[in-house]
Amino acid sequence: MSSRGLIRIGKIGKTFGTQGEVILDLVHRQVSIDPNEPVFLAIQGTRVPFFLTSLHRRSDGRYLLTLDGVGSPEQAQAYLQAEVFIEQNPSESPDEGELLITELVGYQVIDEVHGLLGQVADILEYPEQDMLLIRHQDQELLLPLADDYITGLDVEGRRLHLQTPEGLIDLLLGNS
Repeated sequence: MSSRGLIRIGKIGKTFGTQGEVILDLVHRQVSIDPNEPVFLAIQGTRVPFFLTSLHRRSDGRYLLTLDGVGSPEQAQAYLQAEVFIEQNPSESPDEGELLITELVGYQVIDEVHGLLGQVADILEYPEQDMLLIRHQDQELLLPLADDYITGLDVEGRRLHLQTPEGLIDLLLGNS
């Protein structure tokens, strides 16, 4: 779990407009932001709280927001690519020993047959099921996030252990 009850929800993707607005690229589309609560930006290893002066959900699912005290594109530019966190809602808290799906980003993925596959770069939400986007050497792999595949979760070591169906990883790697 993230420190101080914070969960990572995305990062500042780019500036927008002339009043210092920024677009928040979300880790998971189901994220809901309370406009009356601060967001926290990771700045030089510290999570700095910012209240919002405006917040709008865009048609593409991302948020357009203005951070309090940021009034120009030049000021907003300083926060590009900063990771964004919110306080975890107690009603959304996972049970003891469980994680929120978004907390898998950054975990190393290890397959029982193929070994280290790479790092979870993102969780992609599809109507049928969620997918792990894994960075593997110079390519990206999309792997279904299915309970049946998960054989272990090392929270402290940030490792996700999988046993995937025979041939799936070879297919994804182009080794058929």
